[in-house]
Amino acid sequence: MKDFFKKNLFASSALCIFSFILFYFLLHPAYNWEHSENWFFLYACLDKKELYDSTFPLIFDLCLDGGTPRTRLLSWTSFVLNTEVRKFLFDFIPYHATISFTWIFSVICLPITFYKLLRTYAIDKEVSILATILLLSSVGWLSGHLMYFHQAKPMSSFFLILSWFFARKYINERDFNIKNVALFAIILLIGTHWDELFFFSFAFIPLSLTYSKNNITAFKSLLLAYLISLPLFYISTTYFLPYVTEYYNLEIYDFWNYAFDTNSGLTSLQFSDFIFNAETMLTSHLIPMDSISDLRNPKTVFYFVAIGIWLLFFFTAKSKLEFFKWTFVLVMFCLFQSLILSRRLGRLFLGAFYWGHLFSIFYAFLFAYCLGSTKLNLSKNKYYKFFTRFLFIFFIFSAFNNSLLMNNDHMVENRDGMKNQKNIDVYGTKWPSIMADSTDPLEFSDILLIWRERENFSTAKALFSKIPEDGYWMYMHLYMRHHKKVENNGKTWGF
Repeated sequence: MKDFFKKNLFASSALCIFSFILFYFLLHPAYNWEHSENWFFLYACLDKKELYDSTFPLIFDLCLDGGTPRTRLLSWTSFVLNTEVRKFLFDFIPYHATISFTWIFSVICLPITFYKLLRTYAIDKEVSILATILLLSSVGWLSGHLMYFHQAKPMSSFFLILSWFFARKYINERDFNIKNVALFAIILLIGTHWDELFFFSFAFIPLSLTYSKNNITAFKSLLLAYLISLPLFYISTTYFLPYVTEYYNLEIYDFWNYAFDTNSGLTSLQFSDFIFNAETMLTSHLIPMDSISDLRNPKTVFYFVAIGIWLLFFFTAKSKLEFFKWTFVLVMFCLFQSLILSRRLGRLFLGAFYWGHLFSIFYAFLFAYCLGSTKLNLSKNKYYKFFTRFLFIFFIFSAFNNSLLMNNDHMVENRDGMKNQKNIDVYGTKWPSIMADSTDPLEFSDILLIWRERENFSTAKALFSKIPEDGYWMYMHLYMRHHKKVENNGKTWGF
């Protein structure tokens, strides 16, 4: 370990500095917030809980998530379980807006796996470390941890990287191994139940393997894994989930009717939507912005293409082919994502906030491959090493700046949206009657003020008049702590 840091001093120092900055923003209450939809999901859960003896049936109430039968069984499960986990944690630690048990995977395991994935492509260690920092500073990854919402996007990102790494490391072998194939199929199946965007992995993972006339084992292993995971997904969505929802008298789960319903009223994908989506995704990562209006920057595509053309000068013939292949993957993901968004929501989102998790992965990988797979040796060419470091630091700064900018914009929009709904009864309180009319940043002292009085509902509720409006999310936790539905058999709900 000591030798590793000595040989990669610049990257290791950058990693330590960035880790400190990252955790500062992840832990500071002024930058963390909960999406208002969480309130209404939990309120709906409270309303339905009177039918059951436990919280278990609620994890199958998938139509409660947006009113549509989506494939996000594990995302909804984690949402329900997180409510219990966070309630337990907040007995011992002060309130935190975004902490989740899934951080074990999305904050700790994801960057480690992404680094190891880059190393399977023989990318320089320094470049691999810097590319991992680039991913963690991107608006796609960071938005899922500064904002608390469904864990679908952060966890689908982890399973996409895990499946990609697993395919490169264990499926891409000369010797057939049924255990590896079965484990790979399980990883793919789990990923499909987190988020729909994960399905893109089925299209691009074949491009990550090495094929030759003398080695067709990789193709056979991949095909067998697909033939295991996809039928199991079909069984889950066609038979298992509909049966469970009917058994518990939940809204019937009919995914296939929803997926292919042409009368849903949603708009079809337009080519202009794809261009708009790709442009704002790239701008969110590439160019430092002063405001959200900068997302429509006409220089973005030129900027990206110019960098690519310049780098091609250094590429070997094989590297050029790989560069175009992974640029094609990035473009195809933008197209796939645009299609999913238009089908799911009938509209597109500005930039990579929340919806750009997987884009950030391909973006960081493409830069790592561009700068780490050239015919120049990083350890011997000091000019190229300086150029590589400068580019990475610049784009890390751009990504981090844009992440904080977009996070603040969404946080204010979400807060004002709740504030303007004055007629909505939120857990027995007319919003925002209990809140102070203050837009000052939320501080640790504000959180401690409420947390210390968490055992006394009326006292803590009165204290909300002394803290900024951004602390509205703590009222949800205070309410959930004191609310209990008494069942006919005398049991109470853990929420």
